Amino acid sequence: MVQLRAHRADLQRLVAARSAEVRAREAELDRAQSVAYVGEQQLRKLSTAIECSPASIVITDRSGNIEYVNPQFERCTGYTAQEVVGKNPRVLKSGNRSAEEYAVLWATITHGHVWRGEFENIRKDRTHYWETASIAPIRADDGTISGFVAVKEDITLQKRAERELREREVKLAALIASLPDLMFVIDRNRRIAEFHAPDPGLLLTAPAQFLGRSYAETLPPAVVVKLDAALEEISATGEPRQVEYTLDLPRGRHHFNASISRLAGAGLAPEGFIVLVRDITERVRMEQALVESELRYRELFANSRVVMLVIDPVDGSIVDANAKACEYYGYDLATLTRMRIWGINVLGREQIQREMAQAQAREADTFRFRHRLASGELRDVEVASGPIEIAGRKLLYSVVQDVTERKRVEERMRQAMVVFNACSQGIMTTDARGVVTSVNPAFCTITGYLSAEVIGRKSSMFKPERHEATFFDAMWTSIVESGSWAGEVGSRRKDGGTYPQWVTVTAVRDTDGKVAEYVTLFSDITERKQQEVAMWRQANFDPLTGLANRSLLQDRLGRALAQARRHACKVGLLFLDLDGFKWINDSLGHDVGDELLVDVARRLNTCVRDEDTVARLGGDEFTVVVHNLVDPADLGAIADKLVAVLREPFALHGACHHISGSIGITVFPDDGDDVQTLLRNADIAMYKAKQAGKNRAQFYAHHMQADALARVHLEADLRIAIEQRAFELHYQPIVDSASGTLVGAEALIRWNHPERGMISPIEFIPVAEDCGLIVQIGEWVLREAMRQRRDWLARGYPPLRLAVNVSGVQFGEAGLPELLRTLLAECDAARDSLILEITESVLMGGSENVEARMRDIKEQGICFALDDFGTGFSSLSYLKRFPVDIVKIDRSFVRDCPDDRNDASLVEAIINMAHSLGLRVTAEGVESAEQREFLRALGCDYLQGYLIGKPLAADAFEAMMVPLRSVAAAFTGGRRRAFGCTEASFFAKRN
Repeated sequence: MVQLRAHRADLQRLVAARSAEVRAREAELDRAQSVAYVGEQQLRKLSTAIECSPASIVITDRSGNIEYVNPQFERCTGYTAQEVVGKNPRVLKSGNRSAEEYAVLWATITHGHVWRGEFENIRKDRTHYWETASIAPIRADDGTISGFVAVKEDITLQKRAERELREREVKLAALIASLPDLMFVIDRNRRIAEFHAPDPGLLLTAPAQFLGRSYAETLPPAVVVKLDAALEEISATGEPRQVEYTLDLPRGRHHFNASISRLAGAGLAPEGFIVLVRDITERVRMEQALVESELRYRELFANSRVVMLVIDPVDGSIVDANAKACEYYGYDLATLTRMRIWGINVLGREQIQREMAQAQAREADTFRFRHRLASGELRDVEVASGPIEIAGRKLLYSVVQDVTERKRVEERMRQAMVVFNACSQGIMTTDARGVVTSVNPAFCTITGYLSAEVIGRKSSMFKPERHEATFFDAMWTSIVESGSWAGEVGSRRKDGGTYPQWVTVTAVRDTDGKVAEYVTLFSDITERKQQEVAMWRQANFDPLTGLANRSLLQDRLGRALAQARRHACKVGLLFLDLDGFKWINDSLGHDVGDELLVDVARRLNTCVRDEDTVARLGGDEFTVVVHNLVDPADLGAIADKLVAVLREPFALHGACHHISGSIGITVFPDDGDDVQTLLRNADIAMYKAKQAGKNRAQFYAHHMQADALARVHLEADLRIAIEQRAFELHYQPIVDSASGTLVGAEALIRWNHPERGMISPIEFIPVAEDCGLIVQIGEWVLREAMRQRRDWLARGYPPLRLAVNVSGVQFGEAGLPELLRTLLAECDAARDSLILEITESVLMGGSENVEARMRDIKEQGICFALDDFGTGFSSLSYLKRFPVDIVKIDRSFVRDCPDDRNDASLVEAIINMAHSLGLRVTAEGVESAEQREFLRALGCDYLQGYLIGKPLAADAFEAMMVPLRSVAAAFTGGRRRAFGCTEASFFAKRN
């Protein structure tokens, strides 16, 4: 029992404890339910706030996928919640934000921070919009980030307003920058807050010192006083003001107009002033000029010697009149200015008003009336009238000219028109001023004008520009003094063409002896003049080149000398002869020669002044007369230009050809006092230029006269020498460079003059070329050289090859190939026994005829050596095109070898170039052992010069061949070549 009670007691305590625990839990549950209720109420409020929020709200999970969007998001983007839940917000991306910026955003929120910024996104309808966004992380109970919430507001309208504001600011800035005026913004403290000065030169202070300063510090006190007063008035009334002032600037005094307005701020409260300043200096100057002009007008009006009236077109009143008008009409000024215009004009009032309306509207400016003078006399007048403004009144000025007498003259002229119409000559009548009053039908036929097109116009419309003013002055002087003039005048047709006419002008005088009009009779003399011009040109100009001929040259040169005598100045004469023209003319034909001469004339004309004279004397001879020469040395420069232009290639029939020119120069009065002496001495100087090597100019010297005389004698002796065969050949040995063996010789002509002894070919060959004897001499040299070779062979000497120089003139002879063929047959010579040495000048023509002639000769077994290589044009194309076998280096390049590095390099280059083309090389002028060894080392094939041997007569040269005689005797026929200088190897092309 006791135990039962104890057990019951324990049970009661347990129940009590359990009951207390239940009550505690019930109390806790009640509290939790109360908290849940409050939380539910708050959640409902928050949900309502989110649903009704004007901001777009987006909630995403930890990966950024959308879990919730509020209705504002749907309205703003156009997407429904169903369309975006589960998707990434990138569906809204516009692409205008970089991946790096998004990376920064993501890093910010994933590290637990809030990101704030702006987005330019795209709605569902693909339109763009702007929004601000605040993105924050959402944390779970354990503090980890479980998602993100973004609160965004649409700021598209704000952005658009900002953009429009910026655009307006840019436009405003551009507008201000384009203002030509100065602009200042002055704050309420009278300090310059902003300014615009397109021309800083209009400021007294440097622009950098303006901002922040009081305008009173930048302007003179007098101007500041004006501006202060204007600002006070604007502050009181609010109305804009204008202020004009003057500044003395470094560039002079300038006048300005300042427009000042009040500048209102927010709430229209005054914040300062804006001032626009315009430079009105030009306007002020024009106003001053206008005042001065009006003063001058008044003075001119008052003192003018023509009748002048000022009329009010409204009522016809005469407002003003000058002294001449009062004198003409016979009224004093007071009386005249009380009258109306119809008081002196006989026309009716209505008609006069119509005429004034036309003048006022500028529909007409010249009128003819009859005016009544105070005496009652009627006079014919011509009135020039137009609008004028005086003191604000719109008036008419009238300049009145009395034409009574002129009308009478016109009447008499009309009575004479019957006679004019019947005349076959052109007839024109003009008034005393030269205005055409009538023309006859013949006039219209000759000039092409209708009468209506010329009557009333000045006769000067037919005057061409070719007549100087002095010509017409002289013509009118004759008319005034004698009453008439006759002569030739150039005139102009209606179509603009000019023509010559023979004109007779007669003055017709009135009863007072004054010229009333002029009668002009004329006839077209074009055909006669053309015949005269053709005859004159034929007599004075070269028909081929159009240059002055010998006759006109002598006339112009004579005139130039006469003028030089009067003014104590000099005249230059250049006598030019073409080098190489004969060869082109003979080889290519006269038509090509004519084409060349025309081009030469054109080039010569480009080298001189218009006042100088270029003439063709005949053939290939030209002259240039240099007028008003100041310094004779200038002739050298002109000659150099002439030589240079002739040195340029000529394109003739599709090929380039070269010539040159030799020029002789004389100066008046130094070298002659008359035309013939100057020409003769210039010719002598020209021949001196040719003797000096051609392609150059030579001033005349007095000793040349004796030289010319000597040349004449030399030419005469040369003709005798040809007849008497007073020439002989000397032979200069040519050896193999490597072995030193004699392989050939060059045949050189000598003239044994009976009085002067041996004459060098340098002296007589140019003379022979000039006078045409070179062909005969050249033929003798070829015959003699072949004869001598045949003689040596007959006497057992080795078959050396002989080189013979051929002049360019001789090479141009068409019969040269046949002559060579005949000589080879007559002398029974081997095909390769002869070498023709020609210079580069022969190849310079570059014609197909030259190439064909060389190949014709080459087929006969005759070789070609290009002599003096390097001294001319040295064109590589010559060596490639023409069948040349040997290149001969001129002695001028060998002379200083091997010491002169330039010459040594040039010689080496020539040898290498020739060998590369398969050609052999002979060096001329070898005079030392050093030169020989130098040339051997370079691989030069053959040597010639005083070291090898001087030119020798035939018997002396035979001594050099004696050692080879026994060798040659051991062989017969073709075997004779085995002695080491065989014809097959000598001068043959290298393989």
